Amino acid sequence: MKAKKLILTMVAVLIACSPMMAQSRIDKIVDEIEQKGVDVSKVVKRDPKTKKPYSIVKSLTFYSKDSNYANRLKEAFRKDAEDAEQESVSNKGNNYRLVFVDGKKKSIYSLNIQEQQDKDPRVLLKIVMRDGDVKEINDYDGILNIFGAEGIELNGIDGLLEGLGNIDMEKFGRDMEKWGEEFGRKMEKYGEKMEKFGKKVEENKKRIEKKNNNA
Repeated sequence: MKAKKLILTMVAVLIACSPMMAQSRIDKIVDEIEQKGVDVSKVVKRDPKTKKPYSIVKSLTFYSKDSNYANRLKEAFRKDAEDAEQESVSNKGNNYRLVFVDGKKKSIYSLNIQEQQDKDPRVLLKIVMRDGDVKEINDYDGILNIFGAEGIELNGIDGLLEGLGNIDMEKFGRDMEKWGEEFGRKMEKYGEKMEKFGKKVEENKKRIEKKNNNA
């Protein structure tokens, strides 16, 4: 009985830890790079009520001396790819994109290594984390933040198109239709207000003219 309980406990621990370990090799190297003072660009969006983050976008750009971190990152991506839901790799592993999904949590890791003749390679690393448990997020929400200028630089046009290809177009169409209807109603109300404003201007104009004629 105790052995069975112990086994169940170990399984529960493994299940709880597995999402955290999915990209552990990459995260470990990223932490190490950050501690060395590499400049990191970070954008965090939080739920206005709970203040919990639902979107985190982190970007690192640096030159890898003697290709040390470049090679280590390539190896980490290769190994962590085993736990990824989606894997895209090209250019001998210099271009990598991994997508990890855990329920409503989604993480996208993008790596681009630019080889340079007689120079240390330039490394571009981008990490996007979204938590749908905090706030419901559409696949196309913040598409420019995820596949913007840096995203295009990381993955090229193919990466951008691939990201767009992951959108649920049917849902996108429904949401756009809903947005269009809402925008139409707002414009209609705006038109009505402008019409009332125009009538008031015309009435004031006539009132002033009448007053001037009686003067």
